[in-house]
Amino acid sequence: MREYMTHWRLLQRSVERIAAPVIEFGIGWGSTPLLHLLCEGRQLLSVENKPLWFRKFVDLFRDGHEGRLVKVYSEIDIPKGVLLFSDEGPTEAARCETIARAASADARAVIVHDADDHSIARFLEENPFRYRFNDNCSPLTSVLSNTLDVEKELA
Repeated sequence: MREYMTHWRLLQRSVERIAAPVIEFGIGWGSTPLLHLLCEGRQLLSVENKPLWFRKFVDLFRDGHEGRLVKVYSEIDIPKGVLLFSDEGPTEAARCETIARAASADARAVIVHDADDHSIARFLEENPFRYRFNDNCSPLTSVLSNTLDVEKELA
């Protein structure tokens, strides 16, 4: 497995075991096609802020899979009860903002790729979720929740 796809195992397990609509912040080869397959019959929203990158995936936006191109990720409301995958740019600060918004919206769970990036790791320590499950791969992927015991659910 390529080093940038270390999130696959937890992403797949989370989608399979946590019943909720899915929002993907940050489209990419390591997540969008996989989520498209895993979320068949389920609502999936993929959000991207880079037009050239967004256009690479437009053929997937069908059958319940919606794609949205935004200037900033904060344009997208995060509804209560969603499963959110956070792997967006352009900065770690933007990702921290997304994670904080998901927590305050009572997302069922937030999957954070590259959770060991310095400012993201610090943010997660300063803003602890009630439940956290980490994989053992690098870069680190974490699944966080305030409402769901993700360690019990995903282990």
